[in-house]
Amino acid sequence: MAIEEERAKALTKEAKRIEEDCLHSGKGHLNSAGTWQFWHYALGIPTAACAAFSAFSSLPEELTGTLAIVAAVLAGVTTFLNPGNEQGNHRKAGDQFLALTKKVRRFREIDLPYEDGPEARQTIEELSVERDDLNASAPAIFRRAYVKAKSGIDAGESDYATDKESQ
Repeated sequence: MAIEEERAKALTKEAKRIEEDCLHSGKGHLNSAGTWQFWHYALGIPTAACAAFSAFSSLPEELTGTLAIVAAVLAGVTTFLNPGNEQGNHRKAGDQFLALTKKVRRFREIDLPYEDGPEARQTIEELSVERDDLNASAPAIFRRAYVKAKSGIDAGESDYATDKESQ
């Protein structure tokens, strides 16, 4: 096998690795965003309800005091965890990883077969750095969210119909 063929295979394999990394990270972040969205509502709705009901003077004093304390505790937990912000951070990271997944796939499928060695090598390096930068700036993914993403990907949830047709 010629050196150029070996280089092309190695570049294709590395592009596939970057693509796979980004797909798993992207779906994992979107799953984490869903978890944070749940906590945003699970904490926010009871906080608002307890605060509202504690304002009724017609309720027994002990009940209004208890509701006010519960509202304050829930508000503190919500402020500390900041689930709305965490949800947004994960959604943004997920979208960025999935956009990079598509960018790498287009490079691998469309451009790589026609680029010469040094130019293709440079593009792979740039895509790898972009992936690494996203990993460095993104929040940590919940383990459960990653496992769910991986099982969904393994089940074909991320496959395109057109790719299945060509097999």
